[in-house]
Amino acid sequence: MRKLELTITQKQQIVDTILQSDTFKNAPTSIALLKYLSEATYNDTPLKEGVIEMEFFRGDPDGKSNSRVRVNVYNLRKKLTNYYSTEGANDDWELMIEKGQYGVKFQKNTSQQSNDVSLLNSVRWDSKFIPYIGMLLIALLSYFWNAPESVSPLWQEFIQSKQPTHLYIGDAFGYRGKTISGNEGWTRDFNINNVEDYLVLMEGNPDLKEKTRMTDLYYSTRMSEHATYDLGRYFQKWNKELLIKYATNTSFTNIKNGNLIYVGRFYNQSDFVYLFNQYNPYFEIKDKHLIYTNKETGIENSYETNSQDLINDFTIVSKIKTSQGRTQFFFFSNHDIGVMASVEFFTNTDSLKTFQKRYAISEQNFTAVFIAEGKERINLSLKEELVVTF
Repeated sequence: MRKLELTITQKQQIVDTILQSDTFKNAPTSIALLKYLSEATYNDTPLKEGVIEMEFFRGDPDGKSNSRVRVNVYNLRKKLTNYYSTEGANDDWELMIEKGQYGVKFQKNTSQQSNDVSLLNSVRWDSKFIPYIGMLLIALLSYFWNAPESVSPLWQEFIQSKQPTHLYIGDAFGYRGKTISGNEGWTRDFNINNVEDYLVLMEGNPDLKEKTRMTDLYYSTRMSEHATYDLGRYFQKWNKELLIKYATNTSFTNIKNGNLIYVGRFYNQSDFVYLFNQYNPYFEIKDKHLIYTNKETGIENSYETNSQDLINDFTIVSKIKTSQGRTQFFFFSNHDIGVMASVEFFTNTDSLKTFQKRYAISEQNFTAVFIAEGKERINLSLKEELVVTF
């Protein structure tokens, strides 16, 4: 008998089902670790404790003990066992991480298989109908397995548009020269956010021309990796390409070409803040504040980001269609956890359906304010504060 083999896409669907389950709902470390181990297995990356410690936990691969890796993988195995004993009991396939190993494996769910056999044995089949029934079952399974997921109305204008979609990463601009220690290095000046700002600085300070120089090295955080991964996977479902660009290495003219998705901070990102303010009749970003004017009462409310609060992140999500027919989707926060949590929320099929149904959003513009809670740059929850359609 031919051994059943899963494609990478089918394996990813199994992993996604597990990650979206109630068992993994409040387990951000296990979610991130399972994502990492799955991707590493698909890519044939050698999975050893030292490699996982360095790549996933950003620790020292040469340390004498990597107990953190073993403990977290042990906890992940327990969660998988719990999942398959409860809500995943009837899944066709079971994902396994064998003891002493870190790669993921897939095997047919034997308990589900035995249930299927019992059901078949309970029915008396006429042998002459079996081939036709088999063909019908294969056709039905093929249809449901390959039936495309419907595009969420929130993303329809991106997926079905003939215009390109540009994903802009909110990175940080810097330049080379002597640092405060007196050594050669990379300097981040909060008032210098692009090449134009740097050139203006040089014109006003000629002495700096000999001491500093531009560089192609810009800074982006873990947020960019997570957001790119989630958005890329979502767009890939419909074979739609994302053109990735960095905010510090683009011009306002380029930003206005095609559909736009922005992920990153809003402080010191004047071009993207300008676009947000231009098309938002009830919201305005000023420095580290978001000002909301109630469209019925005219009363203003202000939300302020706190650079010292590394647990709660004030987050803005806004989808706007411009008068030129372009669509813009903004994911703003000044810490990683807000962007990571909101992008994950808006690329998850279930949460998209819930959000759309709750606010009856189809083609309308909307702006939403969230509070994301996290720890060590891992998002734990996302709370809706305000949603306004227009």
